[in-house]
This record gives sequence, C-alpha cells and structure tokens, in this order.
Amino acid sequence: MMLLSYPNTPDIPQSSKQFYGAQKKLQTLLLVVAVLCIPWMLLGKPIYIIIQNKKKARVNLILICLNYFSK
Repeated sequence: MMLLSYPNTPDIPQSSKQFYGAQKKLQTLLLVVAVLCIPWMLLGKPIYIIIQNKKKARVNLILICLNYFSK
C-alpha cells in the first residue's frame, strides 16, 4: 500500500485498503511532520556553527582588548 493511496476498485478487499480507521489522518500528519523537519535538518548545524563562531570571535576580541590595555 502506498502512502495516501486508497484505490476504489471493488476487486480489492476492504481490509487491504486500510488497516485501521484513522490511518489516512495519521499518514497525513506524519507526512506533514516529515516535510516540516527538512528545513530543521538542513539548517540546524550551520546555524549552530555560526553561533559558535560568533561566541569565539567575541571571546577573542575581549582577550585582544585585555592584552592591549594591560601593557
């Protein structure tokens, strides 16, 4: 059975069309969740790396300023 594919032919038994009553709603929900996770998976690590680089740059700037003014 394909996802979200429900044939209406009479030669296919009703039991092979759907396994349970709310199957179509659950499959639709899972498909929406999967589509919404794609940007999260693609953008998560690059955004994390950008934040880490900004933190390192801030710390390095503070250390440079402290070394310059302590002389």
